[in-house]
Parts: sequence; C-alpha cells; structure tokens
Amino acid sequence: MTTLPILAFALVLGQPALAQDAAEPAAEEPAAAEPAPEPTAAEKALAAVPGLYATRDRAGVGAKAIALLDAAIAEEPDNVELRWQVARFLYWEADNASSSDAGAAYAKTCWDHAEHLKTIAPGQIHGHYWAMACIGAYSENMGIVTAVKQGLAGKFEENGLKAVSINPSHDHGGPLRGLGRFHDQLPWPLRDADKSREYLERALKAGPEHARNLYFMADLEVEEGNEDAARPYLERVLALTPAGSGNPPEVRKFQAKAKAMLAELDS
Repeated sequence: MTTLPILAFALVLGQPALAQDAAEPAAEEPAAAEPAPEPTAAEKALAAVPGLYATRDRAGVGAKAIALLDAAIAEEPDNVELRWQVARFLYWEADNASSSDAGAAYAKTCWDHAEHLKTIAPGQIHGHYWAMACIGAYSENMGIVTAVKQGLAGKFEENGLKAVSINPSHDHGGPLRGLGRFHDQLPWPLRDADKSREYLERALKAGPEHARNLYFMADLEVEEGNEDAARPYLERVLALTPAGSGNPPEVRKFQAKAKAMLAELDS
C-alpha cells in the first residue's frame, strides 16, 4: 500500500496528507492615514507674508502682517526669517507713518528686532541692514539734527558699512542706497554730496530699475542744482510698471513723489 509513505512525507513537511492547499488568510484592513500636522504659527505667518508685503500700502495690511509675525516670534524668538520679515514691515510703517511719534515708535521696534538678529545671526546681512534702515527711519522721524547729536549717525554708518561688506547688492543695492542717502541728508557741514553720489551710482548699478534708487539720485541732483540731470531719473521712475516690478507699493509711493517733484520743477 502507498498511503503510509505519503502520510509520513506530508507530516515531515508539516502539511496535512492528501489535502488541498489551506485557504488564504483574510487581508488586513489598511491603517488609517495620519492626519496632516497643524501648521505652526511661523509657517502660517511666512506663508501669508508674500501677499501681505505686495499689498502693504493698503490700510491695515501692515498691522495685520506685524501681528501675525509677532505671534510667531513669541513661539520661535530666534527664528531669523521671522525677525527680518517683521523688521521690513515695521520699516515700511515707520517710513509712512501719519505722525513722527508713531513713525519713531515703529522704527525703534524695528531697530530692536535688527539688534536681536545681529545676536543670533551675526554673519548674515539682515541684522546690520535693517539696523541701518530703521536707525535712518527713527532719525528722520525724530529730526536729523537731533539724531546726529545723539550719536545715531555713527551707528547708522557702522551698520551700513558692515552690510556693504557682507553683500552690497542686497535688496537692489540697499546698503549702498542707504549710505548714499545718509551722506546726502546729513546737516551741514557733515553733508558730503560726492560720497552720496558715489554710493547712489553703485546702488543704481545693482538695482537700475529700483524706484527708490532712482528717486534718491534725482533728489541729490536737485539739491545740487542740477535740475536737468534729475529729470531723466524721475521719468524712469514714472515709466516703471508697479505690477511687474516685484514691489508694487514701493513703485506706487515713489511714482507719486516723482510726479510731485517734476511738478515742482516745472512750476
């Protein structure tokens, strides 16, 4: 008989003798997908920043952006990007404030953020650049002569030169633009038109279509009595397209100023 050998062989293999294959086990239910993590306050704020910055000349937009970024900074106080982003919104508010007191307050808060940036990221440009910019805005709001008496001119120039040493082309020649304007706006006998021109020409090479670069050069020419030389710069400002500039609020602001300056030259 052949049944016994077959049975023994089947037992060695651990299979039932003369039986069909065992049924397949039931498939397991797939695990439920994990819910996406809630965005952090920093992620929410930084996602909103581009749209807010592009419309910051509308009423309430700057305040909204500052509030969002402040909330995120409360959770991540050493986040470099949050700090420099809030600094540039504060600078805009300081530069466009309805009163000198409000402008000085915005500028001082901006300056505080810049000083913190210099502590947490000393090798990066952001702290030095925004310190320069916001010291300038603070000085303009409190009065240039008063600022010079308080020693702010030295602090402005120190930060500006440091920013230039890191990256003179940052923000379309921003460090160079700042130093150019600084040497133009200082009171006599500190004002130096030659230094102002040198820095502004370098800024224009870095950002030839930047509205502020063009306007500052035009303003220098007017102050130096070169009205005919100022006109082409003002006309270039007016030829800019806000929507295509990458910075519509800046273009709109300086187009209004250029129109006013041309009207004054024509009067």
